[in-house]
Amino acid sequence: MARSLAARIHNPHNYECACDADCWCRHNPLGRLLKWWVPARYLAYGGLHHKNRLLEEWKRRQPSDALREWKRGQQEG
Repeated sequence: MARSLAARIHNPHNYECACDADCWCRHNPLGRLLKWWVPARYLAYGGLHHKNRLLEEWKRRQPSDALREWKRGQQEG
């Protein structure tokens, strides 16, 4: 099924948002407009963070040094 021009401009790569239903990016028109065009790291400076309950639970289950080990492997490899 072909996407409309407006849909292609709004979400050019046809990404699917994994945020919770109450996240700012799904809650208001400005958020829905910005989420594909403005990198999240820029919005975090303003205090806006995406809400994904499942991802946060997964992060809490990881060992405390897992990120450090992953980064070390990335630098070596």
